[in-house]
Amino acid sequence: MNYNELMENANLIAKIYSDKEVLDMSKDLSFEDRMKFNYKIKCIKNDTSYQETFVSFCHRKDFIKKLVCNDELDYIVNNFNKIIQRSADLVDTPLSYLKRNENKINREDLDKIEERIANCTSIYYPNNKEEDRARLKDVLCKTAKLEGTNLLDIRNFNYGCYSKVFKLNNKIIKVGYRRECPEIPENNRILIPYFKGNIGPDFVEVTDYVPSIGNVTDEELYEVYKNIRDLGLIWMDAGKDNLAKVSSDIITANYKRRKDLTNKGIIKNPNLVYEISDVLIIDLDHIYKDDDEYNIERIREKQSELRRSTIEKLENRYNEETNKGITLKKAMYDYPEYY
Repeated sequence: MNYNELMENANLIAKIYSDKEVLDMSKDLSFEDRMKFNYKIKCIKNDTSYQETFVSFCHRKDFIKKLVCNDELDYIVNNFNKIIQRSADLVDTPLSYLKRNENKINREDLDKIEERIANCTSIYYPNNKEEDRARLKDVLCKTAKLEGTNLLDIRNFNYGCYSKVFKLNNKIIKVGYRRECPEIPENNRILIPYFKGNIGPDFVEVTDYVPSIGNVTDEELYEVYKNIRDLGLIWMDAGKDNLAKVSSDIITANYKRRKDLTNKGIIKNPNLVYEISDVLIIDLDHIYKDDDEYNIERIREKQSELRRSTIEKLENRYNEETNKGITLKKAMYDYPEYY
């Protein structure tokens, strides 16, 4: 039966057939029509109203889980662009299933799947240029290669104020709005990225995933801030939430493989070692040269009062100790503790 016939007979079908049988009889439908029909059956069985405008919102995840449970590999591969439409769709259910069955997926289809995944990480897709999409995919695939895998292992991880954040095994990938990217000197207080730069309209950064092994103190936060200031830079996103204490030596071992990703942010010193409990900046957003008045003031205008207060306290202390501080626009509120 075609889509219209199935919808017309939905009440009878819902009474007679199991969920698996309903899936099987609708295999020839397009992804959207099949999802609508299965949602219609679900509504009838649950005695709830069917509203077509809510199908994608209410039933999408459940429908994809049913496809996985029904082991419909070919259907999922052929409709991957419908299943993964945005970065929020990069979750376990479809990707883990494909990963388990990747030996059954031909190279051409896998390449298309990875292309779709890369496109969905972009802030600007589909409005970015084809050459920029290809370069973004290349960076992501090389990152996956560093981890001995492919893009089927990428997962939506978090959202920042300016970036989407993904996790690929032991790597963190940030894709956000294009920004100034001053070269950051090698330093054992900074989690130097494997890749950091703009790709077309997107900003991309690849770093190690660093789980923290303890809370960061006020004094540790200041020591990191002072270290950055002594380099002629200023950290305009300073806060304990952007720091971590190193919990393993995996970072050091991975430095020797960083030559696989080339950009001005590439590591030049493969022997840089982080000691256990070293406190590192794990979010490199908004580190600028200390004479970059435009970006410093631009970020101050957008910051929370709590963040402004923290940076003001740090900069005032740095100025008292070195007499090299800069004047920042005063925060409206004075918070007693660092953020």
